[in-house]
Amino acid sequence: MSDVSFSSKPLTRPQQRVFDALSTEFERPIRIAERAGIRTQSTTEAVSKYLNQLTKMGLAEKGGRRDIPTWRRAKPDVAGH
Repeated sequence: MSDVSFSSKPLTRPQQRVFDALSTEFERPIRIAERAGIRTQSTTEAVSKYLNQLTKMGLAEKGGRRDIPTWRRAKPDVAGH
């Protein structure tokens, strides 16, 4: 795990797990949740919350359609390095 923080605060443990599970290809939240080890009754909603937070921090990119969103790790120019 690589501790990442481009904002003023470090990532929370769940945010870090989700960030570490992101790849450079757009994927559905359920696949990201599986790699992050997130298992809840609402897995997609839980991981989407963290993915949206990472997107606001510039660490993830959201793609896909509104009803079927996908995410990937932000490209270096998007993350600001």
